[in-house]
Amino acid sequence: MLGIVHERVTFPVMWTMLDKRGNSDSDSDERIELMDRFERVFPDAEIHCLTGDREFVGKERCSFLLLPEAIPFRLRLRHSDRITSHWGKHRQRGEQVFASLRVGEQLVLSSKRWVWGRRVYVVATRLEDGQLLILATNHSPKTALADYRLR
Repeated sequence: MLGIVHERVTFPVMWTMLDKRGNSDSDSDERIELMDRFERVFPDAEIHCLTGDREFVGKERCSFLLLPEAIPFRLRLRHSDRITSHWGKHRQRGEQVFASLRVGEQLVLSSKRWVWGRRVYVVATRLEDGQLLILATNHSPKTALADYRLR
């Protein structure tokens, strides 16, 4: 489902009914088709950013968003997703990279990192319940967490 956030309320504008149980976790094509459909119906839409939960992420989906006319995105990573070091030589799970964050703390990694085979900015915060919220974004990493909260 795609929704538009206006004044902190999300309005669903486009969706696909699946002929299977659960979500479309296993099929990037379903999400890409939904975005293509949105762009056909709303060709002049100005997209501030696309947000997506952990089931949205993956190399194919990220690659689609990084095409020449890139769509700004804020996508939540799984704790197990691998993030490279600053120089790209070592890969660690997201939960290891941000293990030292305390509740309410935020960290924006200093440069783009390799995630899902693409270079993206990575930011994280520790939520009130102790969980990590880790995001990948292709621009404006300092506002990524605030943008994601609006979803």
